[in-house]
Amino acid sequence: MVEHDSALLVSIAVLGGTGKEGSGLAMRWALRGYKVIIGSRDAERAVQFASETNAKLGGEYVVGMFNPDAAKAADLIVMSVPYAAHADTLRSVADQVQGKILIDLTVPMQPMCRKATPPRLRRRRFWAKACAWSRRFRM
Repeated sequence: MVEHDSALLVSIAVLGGTGKEGSGLAMRWALRGYKVIIGSRDAERAVQFASETNAKLGGEYVVGMFNPDAAKAADLIVMSVPYAAHADTLRSVADQVQGKILIDLTVPMQPMCRKATPPRLRRRRFWAKACAWSRRFRM
């Protein structure tokens, strides 16, 4: 771990910190000396994950909390939750993030309109539209 003046470093809450992206960021920030709080919808899961992370890192760098508690305790909040949980998580921490910086990593990887259409049919529609468009410009 890199030695820093802890008074100068902000505390970072990673909401959804038990997932792949959140845990990777939390681990890297902890190794750089930041106080990292793993947030989860399940406080027990967050505490367990934090202790497992600390065991990997060889020290007490990370703590686990319920999402609203993590957001309240941190200076900077990072959202790294699945898209399906995005709206509920934002509602649950709305009061705690007031006046703080919130970085949202959430990206809807499967928009609702594409779920009903199989990939093969989407490709056919794409190429049909592309061919119709290109025919207009033939001489």
